[in-house]
Amino acid sequence: MAIIPDLIQIKMTVERMERLYSAQKSEAAQVLWAAYVKVGARFKTDLADERDIWLSRAAALMLLKYQLEFPE
Repeated sequence: MAIIPDLIQIKMTVERMERLYSAQKSEAAQVLWAAYVKVGARFKTDLADERDIWLSRAAALMLLKYQLEFPE
């Protein structure tokens, strides 16, 4: 059975991850963070539903996390 997080849980997770990754000092993290900020702005203009915006931000952060943990 799948657990569907409510919007508050999603926001809390995204905000925690944003604090973590915005504070990273490596060049790779800073480049990825700058891209995340730009795409985050696009989510706000392109998506109408607040839940979709937050889920999109979460997905982008998961990609950022993966790229930093497993660089090629």
